[in-house]
Amino acid sequence: MVLPNFQSSQANFYIQPEKSTSPTYGRIISAPTNGILMKHRIKNDILLFTAVILIAFVSIIVENCRKSDGTTVFITLNGSTYAEADLSNSVEIDVDGMLTVVIDGGSVWVEDSTCPDGLCERSGAISKSGESIVCLPCGVVVKITADEPEYDFIN
Repeated sequence: MVLPNFQSSQANFYIQPEKSTSPTYGRIISAPTNGILMKHRIKNDILLFTAVILIAFVSIIVENCRKSDGTTVFITLNGSTYAEADLSNSVEIDVDGMLTVVIDGGSVWVEDSTCPDGLCERSGAISKSGESIVCLPCGVVVKITADEPEYDFIN
């Protein structure tokens, strides 16, 4: 039985147990380095990292290509429908004095929100089906839908 004693950058060293009957009793024996194994490990790590990045990139592209242009904007306040508007119209909708939803040029965005953090204002404009803007302090959700049904990879 061989027990590990310490490792060096040059080689691995082992000491044999004391109760050994071998002629190398108590001597330090050096083992070959694992340089070849380490090169394969680094190569495999790089391949794995590249594969994960590639899969993530392809899935983002596929998801963005699947989204169709929206046609209808639904605004809900505390879970109930507050307003519905066509995305082709140019209109400003005041939601109970808490925020203003602007529909113009086929996109929707939030202006003049009374919420303390203002994340809904900074979220920017949305225009694709399935996208949404949420203002949790005000309880408002702005969501875009399309007339045609969305298909997934199964259908």
